[in-house]
Amino acid sequence: MKIRLLALMFLVCASSCREELDVFEVTVDRPETKVFVESSLSGRVLDEEGNGLSGVPVSVGDNSKTTNGQGNFSFDNIIVEKSKALITAEQSTYFLGIATSDFRADAGSFVEITMVEKGEASLIKTDEANNFTVGEDLEIVVPAGMLVDENGDLAEGEAELFSRYIDPTSDEFGNQMPGSLSTVDEDGNEEVLETFGMMVTEFSDGEEELLIAEGETMKVNFKIPDELLDDAPDELTIYLFDLEEEQWFPIDNCTKVGIYYECNISKPGYICIARPLRAICLSGTVFNADSTFSSYLKVQVEDLSTHYTYFGYTDLDGYFCGSVPTETEMYFSIIDLCGNEIFGETVGPFSNHHYLGDVYLDVTVNEYILNISGQIIDCNSALLDSGYISVSYPSNTRIFEVVDGLVNADIGLKCVEFPVLSIQAYSSAEQLVSDSLVFTEFGDVDLGQEVICEDLLEYFNVSIDGQEFWTSPVDFIEKDNTGTNWWVVHGMAFEHEFLLDIEEYSGVGTYTSAIELSGFLDPIFTNELFVNSVAPNLTLDVLVDDGEFVEGSLTGTAVDVGGQQVDVEGSFKLKRTN
Repeated sequence: MKIRLLALMFLVCASSCREELDVFEVTVDRPETKVFVESSLSGRVLDEEGNGLSGVPVSVGDNSKTTNGQGNFSFDNIIVEKSKALITAEQSTYFLGIATSDFRADAGSFVEITMVEKGEASLIKTDEANNFTVGEDLEIVVPAGMLVDENGDLAEGEAELFSRYIDPTSDEFGNQMPGSLSTVDEDGNEEVLETFGMMVTEFSDGEEELLIAEGETMKVNFKIPDELLDDAPDELTIYLFDLEEEQWFPIDNCTKVGIYYECNISKPGYICIARPLRAICLSGTVFNADSTFSSYLKVQVEDLSTHYTYFGYTDLDGYFCGSVPTETEMYFSIIDLCGNEIFGETVGPFSNHHYLGDVYLDVTVNEYILNISGQIIDCNSALLDSGYISVSYPSNTRIFEVVDGLVNADIGLKCVEFPVLSIQAYSSAEQLVSDSLVFTEFGDVDLGQEVICEDLLEYFNVSIDGQEFWTSPVDFIEKDNTGTNWWVVHGMAFEHEFLLDIEEYSGVGTYTSAIELSGFLDPIFTNELFVNSVAPNLTLDVLVDDGEFVEGSLTGTAVDVGGQQVDVEGSFKLKRTN
């Protein structure tokens, strides 16, 4: 069975939709009218292995945030475009990450952005024709004199080509492609795109991006996947994901020749070859078994005639509305954030926009709310004055405050399966920690009486103009970027956290380039950046890497939240096997 994942765009339908409040309408230079609402957005930025990417700038409209140590971000009470607002994530070793989402007034939306790695660059001689292959799937010909800079001046010497093929038959296709596979025809009708190939390219002179000169094209041959060959039409439209139009935009056509589509492409970026299908909006509201809204769950719709699969997410109020093809029978399912199917039924065919009504789940999966309680005492058997606990489970660690020696925290887990929880308590006054407690049974957690009396095994301490900050627990993300061994060291506490990016880690030694220190205040609520330093203003010494622990120190200058230069020093110790 061929599975192609196409993102399900939460479009607000012309019918069967709820009345909006506080909607602001403004007219821009384009002939259509954009509608703006006040809403909220949360989400995650992931690498291709599903690991959270920390320190990634994320933008929606005029708003910008940076992901935390787990790759999470959130925007509260922002003014955004109601239909198809564009969300972008940008980091130098990845192609631009793109998602689109619909927003409703006074509600909240959820997106995940999977960043596609650029990998190694292919070198181009700008005054010669260049031929490249990308695996067995792409053949690219770059003619001489095709590349120009942003001013239109001809590029000279050598340039770099970054290119990736995105397989439309892969289970990961929906995660890697930008936005949703939808567009609008000349009459303003919504269409979904049945794709037979996708790629992303970027040209660079080593310092800035290069463009394709006006009137020039590069030749690209897309190999047709074996599963799609029998259904492949003689001609397809070439679509570019246009960042100004904020959607897929037709730019040309390509022709089937044997097992390839031959295309002439005039712009770099995300390119899709596809045929458009008339779309309708399939909508509904999902409720948990306890009649509460089931928010931020994946909605998946499989076209049973082509086995295309469209997906998206319910919003804060359990509502979804997305584009699917007309006149086809579909399998409609709800997937939790652990990947479990928790609801499924066959629906359709539909010729017009259709509201499925209220969908009730047999389980309550929006968030399992667990209470964690207990008493934390110090080495002298006195109640701990100030501190926090860490609650760790697969791919995440969360921090909760200890108040007057007492823990009383609610934690929401958005999965059917109960993960293993590992819990430790920390003092904010002294660098001490409790033993680790592990819980595997579903239900509220009673810590009993926990004693903080052990020296920290791991830590990340930073001094800023003489003011001491220390964090524990500490973890790191080891990125598998081609040609580099990129580490991100992450130290956590209740009121602050630190991230240390080491882009080319090579063990014991001194690092004076490709490193960055970022400090955040109040990470649980605001994640406000309060100090930042980048090499060469920062020097890192890795003193120990014995296969079990890594220890190091750093020194230099940084810029604080007020733009003032401050002195920074730091030290860390973490488990190498994390």
